Amino acid sequence: MKRPTFFLSSTIHDFRDLRGAIKLHLEELGCIVLASDYNTFNKPLDQHSYDACLEMIEKADYFVLLIGGRVGGWYDEQNRISITQQEYRTAYDLHKQGKLKIVSFVRGDVWQVREERKSLEKHLKNLEILEETKRDIATYQSKFVSDADFIFNFIKEVGKNKETLEALSAETAFPTGNWIHPFNDFRDIVDVFLPFLFDGTPASEIAFKKALQHELIEILRQCLIRVPGAVLGPKIRVKNFSIACPINVEDRLNQSIRVPIKEWDSLTTMMLQLLGKKFRSTIIQDALSSTIFIEFNSSNGAYEEAPAFRGLYLLTEEIERLNSLNTTDNLAPIFEHSPKWRREGITNLDIDITQITMLLSLTYRWINVIDLASALIKHLNGQKFEMPDMMPFSPIIGMDDAILEETVSQEEAMVFALK
Repeated sequence: MKRPTFFLSSTIHDFRDLRGAIKLHLEELGCIVLASDYNTFNKPLDQHSYDACLEMIEKADYFVLLIGGRVGGWYDEQNRISITQQEYRTAYDLHKQGKLKIVSFVRGDVWQVREERKSLEKHLKNLEILEETKRDIATYQSKFVSDADFIFNFIKEVGKNKETLEALSAETAFPTGNWIHPFNDFRDIVDVFLPFLFDGTPASEIAFKKALQHELIEILRQCLIRVPGAVLGPKIRVKNFSIACPINVEDRLNQSIRVPIKEWDSLTTMMLQLLGKKFRSTIIQDALSSTIFIEFNSSNGAYEEAPAFRGLYLLTEEIERLNSLNTTDNLAPIFEHSPKWRREGITNLDIDITQITMLLSLTYRWINVIDLASALIKHLNGQKFEMPDMMPFSPIIGMDDAILEETVSQEEAMVFALK
C-alpha cells in the first residue's frame, strides 16, 4: 500500500515541539512524514542540507508549511529568500504541475499582528505626520515577529494576493493552493487535516476494509453464474421454482412432492455451479471483532453497532449454513434425477420431500450470501448500507413463523441476563 507522504517545512527552533506532534499524529494515521530535524530523514552526505531538503519535496504528496515569527536560515541572503521560503516556492512549482498539495499554517499571534498592522497603516495614511515617522510606527518591532517585512510579505506570497488581483483584472483562472490557516494550538492543525486525510481514518483501518472488500468480492465471484453475455445470480430461477412447486407445512407428512421436469432441470443445472465449493470468511469474521462497523451515539454517549454490522453478522451465519449444506449427499438428487437416469416421455418427477427441502434451503443460503455480500461491498464503496430482503430460513411456507414463535429473541435473552 502506498502511504501518503508529508513534507514539514518551517523554521526549526520555534516549531520543534509542534513539528514533533504533527509527525507523531500523521504517522499514527499511517502516513510517511519527511522532517529534516529527525534522523529518519534521508540525509545524503554528499549534498548540502538545503539542497537535500529541496529535492526531498518531490517525494511528498502534501507540503505542510508552518509560518511563525522567525525568518530562519537564509537560502539567498542578498535577495532575502529564506530556506523555508525556497522550500515553499519549490513546492508551489510542483503544485502547479499537479504533483502535490499545499497546506499552509500561520501562528495566530503572527496573524493578529499582521491584521493590526494593516489597520494601523490605513489609519496612518490619514494623519498629517512625516512619512518617515509613519514608516517607523508601521514597522515597529513585535515580540511575536522578528522581521515583520519579511514575514508579512511571505504570507502575502503564500496567500497569492498579487496573483489573485491580476486574475481578477485579466479575467483568468485564480491561483490555487492559497489557503492559509491561522492556528493557536495543535487541535487547530488536526482539524485542518481531518477533511482530506482519509476523513481521519487510520491507514490500518483502510487497509483492513480493503482486505474485507476483497474477500467479499471473492465470495461474490464464486457465487455468481456466467452465461453467454451476462453474469447472473440464482434468485430468479429459485423463485420461479418455489412458485411452481410450493411446499406447505402439510406437505412434510408426505414422502415426496411432484415437480415439473422443466422446473427441476432449470434449478438443478444452475446448482451444479456449487459443486465442490467452500466459502472462506476469515476476514469477515475478524471484522466482527474490529471497530470498523461500530459508531458513537452522541445522544446516549455509547458505542453502538452500525447497520452494516448486522449485515456482516448475518453473512457469517449464511456462509456457515451454505458450507454445511453444500455437501455431496445433499446434491446427490441432482444426479439421481438427471436426464441420464430417468425414463423418456415423463413430464414430472417425484422427489423426496426431505431432499427437495434441503436443496431449496441450500439455494436460499446461496441467494442470501450474494445479496448480503453485494450490500456490504456497496457500503465499503461509500454508499449507505441497505439491508437486503432476505430469503426465509425455511423453504416450507409458514415454517419461519412457527420457528420464530418458539425461538427466544436477542432482546428477551438480554432481559433475562439482566434480571
